[in-house]
Amino acid sequence: MTRQLHIALLLGALAGAGCVAHNDGAPQPQQMCNIDFVCASGDTCAADGQCYGPVSDPDTLAVEVIPASDEPANVRQEILGKAGETSLSVQLEAPHTVTGFVRLGSSAGATGSKIDARLVARRPSRLPGGADVVVEAPATAREGFQLRLPPGEVWQIIVFPKDGADSLDGPPVPFAQLVGQNLMRDFNVPAPSELKKARGVLQNAVGEPLVDVPVQMFGRLPSISGEVVASQSVRTADDGSFQLALPVGLHSEYRLVVNGNQSKPAMPEVSFPGVVIPDPSNLAMVKDLGTLSLPSFGTPQPSMLEIQGTTIAGGAEKAIGARVVFTTEWSESAPGVAAPCVAGARCARFRREKVVDATGTVVVDLLPGTSQNDRSYDVAVLTPSISDFASRFGIRVIVTEQGGLLAPIMLAPKVRLTGQVSDLMGAPLGDVEIVARPVLDPDLTLSASETATVEAFQTPRVFSSMADGSFTVKVEPEFLGRDAAYDLELVPPLESGLPRWVRHDVLVPRDLPASKRIVNQGTFTPPEPVRVSGLVLAPNQQPLARAEVLVYRLDASCTRGIVGPAPTCLKPTLVARTTTGMAGQNGNFSVVLPRAGL
Repeated sequence: MTRQLHIALLLGALAGAGCVAHNDGAPQPQQMCNIDFVCASGDTCAADGQCYGPVSDPDTLAVEVIPASDEPANVRQEILGKAGETSLSVQLEAPHTVTGFVRLGSSAGATGSKIDARLVARRPSRLPGGADVVVEAPATAREGFQLRLPPGEVWQIIVFPKDGADSLDGPPVPFAQLVGQNLMRDFNVPAPSELKKARGVLQNAVGEPLVDVPVQMFGRLPSISGEVVASQSVRTADDGSFQLALPVGLHSEYRLVVNGNQSKPAMPEVSFPGVVIPDPSNLAMVKDLGTLSLPSFGTPQPSMLEIQGTTIAGGAEKAIGARVVFTTEWSESAPGVAAPCVAGARCARFRREKVVDATGTVVVDLLPGTSQNDRSYDVAVLTPSISDFASRFGIRVIVTEQGGLLAPIMLAPKVRLTGQVSDLMGAPLGDVEIVARPVLDPDLTLSASETATVEAFQTPRVFSSMADGSFTVKVEPEFLGRDAAYDLELVPPLESGLPRWVRHDVLVPRDLPASKRIVNQGTFTPPEPVRVSGLVLAPNQQPLARAEVLVYRLDASCTRGIVGPAPTCLKPTLVARTTTGMAGQNGNFSVVLPRAGL
């Protein structure tokens, strides 16, 4: 029998196999292999009439099992490097449970009073390049907490105490915990008497107290990169005064934030960096920040902005549904109406966001300019994934003293990636889900002003092939002023019996004229499939039904990033997902994978 016939027979068998995931009430697959209708070379005809082959590339596969939420063994686990070559069967490790109470008073030990809290446990993923594993659990003064964690790992556990009066998150307290067995442990957090105190008074530029304005501090924990909340948010009193409590052990330099965006009347968020509050030997001491003067802000005035997009055909249409973000900043180091924030200097930032309505416009209340200077805003327009128009960033918009009508913004069309999906025999393959995932440099660091840009690119864009196999994928053509790149993940319909596959690093030129923004990607053909079976066993060696199984291939595909070259790295690519339990009764599952070497 020729290899081509083997493939044809295998495809016929898989096409008749029905859904990969067997759910209650699902039709059973037809019997497609027997003594007269054989499987491809190397495959086996099983009792259920389906062809099964060996596990493809077992050394590069990883399995993630997510038990049903009501399972006693409900702990998500990752299993790397399958040693066997005939099955994906796995047995979960027994989870370890950390139980106890959160107590008030770091020096009080077991005598500290029990309080409500929130616990967040985090560790790196076992999948190279995978997202961190995060487990959260509430703690109550009455019943304590229960964290169920995979064993043998060092977890970073952060405790967020709750204040009994208003249930606001208190200063976070980090702990490192090796979970090698079931543990009973209490976490002690500082009592109010053990916290550093900082007080001050907020006034406006003419010396009037600012009343009922939220104030909060941010700092750095010794074991955590980046800034974290270091105090509760309090509101200023009638005389503009406030007092904040901070945990001992954080770095001594803080950033005080007056969160004006939550105030009435509306005012900017004002940031005071470099507030030094050393750990005092006498915790009863209170650091007096003195009187903090904020600039005067004009009353927000309504402004109208029209947003349109250019079509590939050259026309213009309303950019309905686009999200428009207005930001203006000014810093004490560069006095003026709109000077960008400078590190280490007091900074004011005003941000507003609106969605383009059916008329193609947004109306938003913005801080106006003055009689001496207009105010400059940085505007980002973020379009939905289904939009024909590309997002746009770094637009400079000028607002006068009266506000009013702003200069219109025109968007370029998105780039359309077109092509054809066919099966292994060259026939059109319809209803294939095509997911465009932006490729980001794993070492990319972004400034605060680039956050909105990242958000626009992190959301996957999902499209489908037509009945004739043709597809069109609309993508953003640039990222931070550079060409964008995408991984195109193709998910065939379950009944096709074909595996998922990915075309990596599809580069999208950003400098194409509007009429040229259609780029043909040619034909997408799936790799040759192989159906493999597996069994998920609970820690007690009993079959685990209703568990979700995700199979990844660890590809050395992070060879570049959108922003400059990226180091070669492993990146988990999802190649199959299903649920255990034929008709919901056992831990069996079967999935379709690419054959070895594909």
